Amino acid sequence: MIRSFYNVDLEQLIEVLQLNIPQNFAPSELSDFKSYIRNHQETYFVIEKDKNLVGGFGYEVLDVPSIVAIKWIFTHPSHKGTGLGRNAVEYCLQLFRNKKEIHTVMVDTSQLASEFFEKFGFTVILNEKNHWGEGLDLVRMRLSLS
Repeated sequence: MIRSFYNVDLEQLIEVLQLNIPQNFAPSELSDFKSYIRNHQETYFVIEKDKNLVGGFGYEVLDVPSIVAIKWIFTHPSHKGTGLGRNAVEYCLQLFRNKKEIHTVMVDTSQLASEFFEKFGFTVILNEKNHWGEGLDLVRMRLSLS
C-alpha cells in the first residue's frame, strides 16, 4: 500500500534507508534525506507491506514547473525485486500524467538503479563517477511525458 508520509514515519524510514547504506546510498546521504523530508513532506509517500513500513519515495517540482524529479526511492533490502519500486514509479508517473503542465520527469540515481529506470523509458543524460561516494556514480535520467 502506498500512502502519504507522516512525521511519525521518519524514524522507520531512516532505519530502512540505513539498511541500504553503503550498498545503494553513501553514508553522507542520510543527512541529505533528512533535509529533503523537512522541506518536501507534502510530496513524499511511504510504502507499506503487511502493515509494516518498507520503503518510501517522493517527488519535487523543479525550478521550471513543467519538470518534476522523482526523489529518494528506496525499499527494505528484503523487498528488493518484489515490485514495490515499480509500483512507486508507476504511482508517480500516473500523478504526473494527470497534471497537464508536467512534461518532463527527471531522476538522479546511481549506476545500480539506472537499468530499473530505463524500463520506464528514462534515458541517461549525465554520468558522473563517484558522485555520491566511492563506487556510487551519479546517473541523471530524463523521461518525456509529451
